[in-house]
Amino acid sequence: MKRIHLIVLTFILFLGRLAPAGEAAIKYTALQPEPQHPRVTQLVTQILLRNHYRQLDLNDSLSAQVYNNLLEILDYNKSYFLKSDIESFKPFKYAFDNFLLSGRLDVPFTIFNTFQQRMAERLAFVFKRLETPFDFTKDEYYYPYRDSLDWAGSAAELDEFWRKRLKNEALSL
Repeated sequence: MKRIHLIVLTFILFLGRLAPAGEAAIKYTALQPEPQHPRVTQLVTQILLRNHYRQLDLNDSLSAQVYNNLLEILDYNKSYFLKSDIESFKPFKYAFDNFLLSGRLDVPFTIFNTFQQRMAERLAFVFKRLETPFDFTKDEYYYPYRDSLDWAGSAAELDEFWRKRLKNEALSL
């Protein structure tokens, strides 16, 4: 485990050297569905509905499961998305069945692009924070497992979590 922490911190520090001086600007390109994606989505959905060994019903219950799994895969530790992001996604929780059947991909792409944006924000924060030395004399507690907590209400709340996370990584070297 320590070896993984060391590799991650080394990688982050290496990336920090590559970042331009001053404010670190992380650029990303938002993904958009290509013209063939809606039809491919419909075809794959139909094939799975007809041929999958479990014969699942594509309904609101499965939609909620897809929605929850998507958020779990993207942000299992609740360290990127904000509560406001999750609130903006909630109206679509029971609509993924309709999206798959109709080939509508704007919502899944919006969720992923929001995640990509939040990741870029966190990376920019990491680069900026690594410019300042850590205060190891301060008595603090770092709780790494956010999965049981609620989503962060603000970027400042995530900044505090990430500051402690970086400090913990530095201590683990």
